[in-house]
Amino acid sequence: MKVTIATSIKSGNYKHLQDRANRLMHFVDIWEAKLKKYIDFHPDVELNICPIGRTNVVGQALLGTNKIELDPRATLRDQCKTVIHELIHNEQINQTRLEVGAEWKWNGVSCMTASSYEDYINLPWEVEARARTKEIFLAVF
Repeated sequence: MKVTIATSIKSGNYKHLQDRANRLMHFVDIWEAKLKKYIDFHPDVELNICPIGRTNVVGQALLGTNKIELDPRATLRDQCKTVIHELIHNEQINQTRLEVGAEWKWNGVSCMTASSYEDYINLPWEVEARARTKEIFLAVF
């Protein structure tokens, strides 16, 4: 897994997050082998540690790109859970259980995209990612 730190953290407006970002980068290095035992994520997945400009969003998988973004402003516990959650989405895409595009599909069946937060948390790939995150977090950490 390639881990990078955003320029805004290295030398920009978010320099105060350098220690958190470096710590997270170090821990991901340690966790990667353990996580690979539980999650079949793509070997070329890229994790970018960067501020995310959306409220209450700790991380996001850029679906279909093998890229994940993680905000270092969250607690280390939330960051750990979010890395797991987003790697599960990467696995779902790479195993073609989740297909994104004009029409989203879960296990080959068309799914409506979410129009509200309630709809979003009940999407089948989100339900699976949350459940597996709990199990894997306890096993790895």
